[in-house]
Amino acid sequence: MTFLRRFAAPVAGLFLLAFFAGCDSGDSVSDLQSERTTVEFANSGAGAVPEDGEVSFDVVIRNPDGEPVSVEVLYAAQASTANLEAIGGSFGENNVLPVSFGPDAEDGDRQTITLDVSNADITGGALEARFALQRLESSGRAEYGNNREFTLSIGPIPIAEALERGTGSVVTIQGTVTRAFGDYARIQDVSGDVGATGMTIRQTFGDLEEQFSDDIEDGTIREGTELLVTGELSVFNGLFQINNTDLSQYTVLEQGQPVDPIPVTLQQASSGDFLSVLVRIEGLELTSPPNTFSSGTNYDVISTDPDDDTELVLRIQGGGESNVGGAPAPQEEFTFEGVMGVFGSPQVLPILRSDIITDEELDDPD
Repeated sequence: MTFLRRFAAPVAGLFLLAFFAGCDSGDSVSDLQSERTTVEFANSGAGAVPEDGEVSFDVVIRNPDGEPVSVEVLYAAQASTANLEAIGGSFGENNVLPVSFGPDAEDGDRQTITLDVSNADITGGALEARFALQRLESSGRAEYGNNREFTLSIGPIPIAEALERGTGSVVTIQGTVTRAFGDYARIQDVSGDVGATGMTIRQTFGDLEEQFSDDIEDGTIREGTELLVTGELSVFNGLFQINNTDLSQYTVLEQGQPVDPIPVTLQQASSGDFLSVLVRIEGLELTSPPNTFSSGTNYDVISTDPDDDTELVLRIQGGGESNVGGAPAPQEEFTFEGVMGVFGSPQVLPILRSDIITDEELDDPD
């Protein structure tokens, strides 16, 4: 979410008019594949907590043409909830720091901005420090890249609040992992109206994909892990997620206990209030059960409760998200204990084979 969209109130609007009037507005956001020299923040946001102390972010140059380039990094005080003390007490004259790249700069060279967030007071909630690039100058032809704005989130916000901010928002959230497999993890906290709000973290490609999937594979990220995550929100067919290159960073805070699933009926699960949340739904049946589940396949599931005529899709995802493909399918009544997904409408989404519990397993869990 850009400053213009986020801060539409009259005072903020006046600030932005003055801000952009003072910027070099001749060049606009460009495609990173452009052959022209571009200058941008290395990513659109990052997260930190006061215990981190010093935190850094980078300004990067792409496709340098052998000409010197200068730009200013503006701390947008009026668009920020973090005051100067929260980021170390000063940020250059007039809240501006100059950044320059010499004629010998190479593609991908960076200049680092370092802040001290150790004195940030987050007792009243998370803070945001917003920065923007302005006054780009070069004797050649240089323009801004896609990431002209940068948001430093100090402290996490509730996941429910993050969802309210909507797509395009760069947020820092903290949650407990409920399911992690392959390139995906689901986290949730206790915010929201139903006792929990969830988020899907998807990493099928991007700078952090290998690290993220390795952490899942070796158990660093598992059920009960507390994660601090910063990224830009997007929506895919109704599912809020932090997707691929939108993930700026993540930190494993601690290894805690798995959360208890929320008991719901199939009808309650169909409301869409439990997306990416760990639930337990008893008394389910597949309308046409196969012998074994196939990956990438939908199955219709109903309730054995005669007062609940809800019918939902039970979705078996591919091997990068689930290990349920190839597992025996229950031929009779079963219990689901896993996360809810959505693809236009809510889906029962088993990630692990143990998410589907038969009556036999309930009688003899060993």
